[in-house]
Amino acid sequence: MTTCLSDRTRGAVDARLAGRATAAGRKAFCQSAIPCYSLPMLSEEIEKLALSLPGTQENAHFGTRDFRVGNRIFMTLPEAGRAVFKFTPDQQRMLLEMEPGACAAVPGGWGARGWTSLYFVGVDEELVRQSMETAWRNVAPKSLVKKNGRH
Repeated sequence: MTTCLSDRTRGAVDARLAGRATAAGRKAFCQSAIPCYSLPMLSEEIEKLALSLPGTQENAHFGTRDFRVGNRIFMTLPEAGRAVFKFTPDQQRMLLEMEPGACAAVPGGWGARGWTSLYFVGVDEELVRQSMETAWRNVAPKSLVKKNGRH
């Protein structure tokens, strides 16, 4: 079942997050081929964006919706306003430094392995898009990554 956030969140761009990371830092985090927008996102938009990535399928894991490529999970949507992405520990550290108010390591061993919560209400779409594509690239078969020009 899709969780719908209120329409007022569309216009709730959080100025606190604007400018926290340099353009160079964002570029280093993810070289993306998905079009960029600047409005905050809703769960439905995140689902569509995930499913637009090559080879992505939606499934469920312990009652939580997930998105996979090559049968490996790169993102889950455990609750309204939060997505969990599969990063490397280094990518996680970089994101936590760049966007401390928007993300947090998942508690316990999962977080130690790079799984990171991103609270996307009030965060611009560019950050969500970059995070999603990075997580997708982390688990996608290398041949699929190369074939689709995502490096």
